[in-house]
Amino acid sequence: MAKDKKKLIVLVVEDNDGDYFLVEDFLQDMILAPEIHRAVNFKEAKSFLSEDHHEVHAILLDLSLPDKTGEQLLREILVISKGIPLIILTGFSGEGFAIKSLALGASDYLLKDDLNATILYKSIVYSIERAKNQISLKESELRYAELFHLSPQPMWVYDIHTLKFIQVNKAACDHYGYTTDEFLAMTIKDIRPPEEVPMLERTVLRRDVLLPYKGVFRHTKKNGEVITVEIKSDILTHNGNNVRLVLVNDISDKKKAQEELLTIAHQVEDRERTRISIDLHDGLQQTLVTSYMHFESIKTALDQLDTEASERFVKGMEVLNEGIEQVRTIAHELMPAKIEKEGYVAAITQLLDQIEGSIQFKFVQNLGGKRLPSNISLILFRISQEAINNIIKHSRATMATMALELEGSIVRLSVVDNGVGFSIDNLAKDHSIFGLKAIGSRIHSLGGLFELDSEIGRGTSLTIEIPIY
Repeated sequence: MAKDKKKLIVLVVEDNDGDYFLVEDFLQDMILAPEIHRAVNFKEAKSFLSEDHHEVHAILLDLSLPDKTGEQLLREILVISKGIPLIILTGFSGEGFAIKSLALGASDYLLKDDLNATILYKSIVYSIERAKNQISLKESELRYAELFHLSPQPMWVYDIHTLKFIQVNKAACDHYGYTTDEFLAMTIKDIRPPEEVPMLERTVLRRDVLLPYKGVFRHTKKNGEVITVEIKSDILTHNGNNVRLVLVNDISDKKKAQEELLTIAHQVEDRERTRISIDLHDGLQQTLVTSYMHFESIKTALDQLDTEASERFVKGMEVLNEGIEQVRTIAHELMPAKIEKEGYVAAITQLLDQIEGSIQFKFVQNLGGKRLPSNISLILFRISQEAINNIIKHSRATMATMALELEGSIVRLSVVDNGVGFSIDNLAKDHSIFGLKAIGSRIHSLGGLFELDSEIGRGTSLTIEIPIY
């Protein structure tokens, strides 16, 4: 076997000449040019390791020295070894002490009676590599700690089961007004408006809780000020447990500006929808109706036509009538009059009343006479249309229930059917529900919750929660 040509410096702490020479032979059998130093007692070992100019890659320690033995010897050598891998060589086979030695910081525990050149060589090499990895890990943890604590943006780590804060940085304390001790006595629920805590709890219990997450939420500072924040978070391992690292960006001013722009955009969009709707109704639809009436007036002359011409005339009348109905439907859907005049509840009630077929739709709500903001009403109406269309086209259901609830500043829409369902795993491949996936992205961008659940043979449920700021 070829000898290892790498530089290796070993300190052997051994008072027995026979054992020392045996170790020396083993090292020389496996390593081309080992540099071996010897200490016959603890005092010599301490003196050698205290001198900064001595480079040592590994320490081989006999636990029975003239001036110190056992656990006391091990503890004191570990203190002065400065992280150098320490391998115990002993003639005692006590399993309990071997385990304790490793727990105290020894790299390995070898019995002299079982020792040979290969075992000793492997132990040294593996111990050195482990020490290097531990140093790299500590350096990485130090860099992470510096990035965490020196970040100008609020950051924290919380337990995904208890939701308790585990670590917070200075920026978080400065921005939210809490001290570190106050933060560590709280959970992430304590910085959310009370009415949004139920949605938070449902969010963290979702099936994808271990995935990276990004969203917009509202937080409450110590002084009671409510701010809008963008959250980016990911899962880390801390002391063997999964925790979530969170980076916070306060976008309150940006959100306000966006809402003002969005309001203007909605107004422009609504005006344009209304204009197109009016143009379709008063222009194209009236033209088609006039044409239909002209054709209707000459129906009495059909008996003068041959059979084929008569059939073509009747077919043309049918197509024209279908076109009139399509224009009427498009004009209505562009800007439902009920949405603008009476709100979502009235509009969805009217839509469900117009549905014909074997599916029984039920709608319940707790708004009473309250009206939702016009932009929220329109979003919910478009979502409802998409959900209803999917139920009619794909579910083969006999019954579907839609429920609208208002809890504080959270509006929740749920749609449940008893249809054939589908596999959530095939969601990405199912183009028939592309509209619902697009809706999910829109809801998340608003800081809301979107949940689509289905199982083959057990129907489908859709739940949406949107905060009303």
